[in-house]
Amino acid sequence: VPDCAEAHRNHATLTLLHEDFEHGWEEYEWRIQCKDFNFPEYPYPRYAGGSLSGKSLLLHAEQGLGDSIHFIRYAQLATRAGARVLFHCPPALCKLFGHLPFIDQIIPMPSAPPTCDFYLPLMSAPHIFQTRPETIPRDTPYITPDLKLTKQWKTWLSQQPGRLKVGIVWQGNPDHPADWQRSLPFRVLNGLAHPDVTFIPLQLGHGGEQLTDETALNIADLGEQLDRDSGPFMDTAAIMSQLDLVIGSDTAVIHLAGALHVPTWVALSVSPDWRWMLNRDDSPWYPSMKLFRQSQPGDWSDVIQSMYDLLKTIQPRKC
Repeated sequence: VPDCAEAHRNHATLTLLHEDFEHGWEEYEWRIQCKDFNFPEYPYPRYAGGSLSGKSLLLHAEQGLGDSIHFIRYAQLATRAGARVLFHCPPALCKLFGHLPFIDQIIPMPSAPPTCDFYLPLMSAPHIFQTRPETIPRDTPYITPDLKLTKQWKTWLSQQPGRLKVGIVWQGNPDHPADWQRSLPFRVLNGLAHPDVTFIPLQLGHGGEQLTDETALNIADLGEQLDRDSGPFMDTAAIMSQLDLVIGSDTAVIHLAGALHVPTWVALSVSPDWRWMLNRDDSPWYPSMKLFRQSQPGDWSDVIQSMYDLLKTIQPRKC
């Protein structure tokens, strides 16, 4: 159907999954016309290319928090092109992004941003900057944790037992349409149990109730204190920066780990999100990531076994 936005968006995700970025990003622009996308309107032109020198560019968040963490890297490209960059985003991201050197101003939604020369939906940036698999802006870390919090969590971790300290996260946003296949049941992580590995749950909100006393894992439980006083993602970023490894499903926390350049293992369903591509165990988006893929729908046993075998070879990281 030539004018069916949903069909074009679906074609885009399939095209991007197969690493055809040239056609994929162009098709992905159709998402803006899809009925289930609610994009803000701004009283100034949408950026369509051309010089940004001396101009102000408002990037606006879209979709999930993980999408913003993933694509905020493109603000760096706009800054290098001479723009003053503003970011309009959910309040949950304001503190995490507030100190990034390539963002000049953060405006929490739904507050109205100041007048700018241009605006751009954040996930249109790869199309505008003509990103191809070999030109992905992959310099990490592009997010850095709060120094004071990092020191606090480094001290806390030094008091925990175990040769390795490994963060775990298993449940993504339950409202995501693909959550049923991309999130892990916590119980499958029991297959990672090692006597000299301490696991630190980074799960907040939904999914945390799956953590039980009967687990086979050596757990250093943070209880309710993670991000409670520091603000969303702030403790999470600080503690992850000091871990030897983070293991989890496709979640915002996993994107944050990659953006921090922390060694990260991602458990992917047999039908992964387009950004993880196919038939590869690395991610061109995140150099510190290793991908573990299901071979059968709903069966995580081979993924967990591969992680378990590799976990025995991991050495502690000097942070």
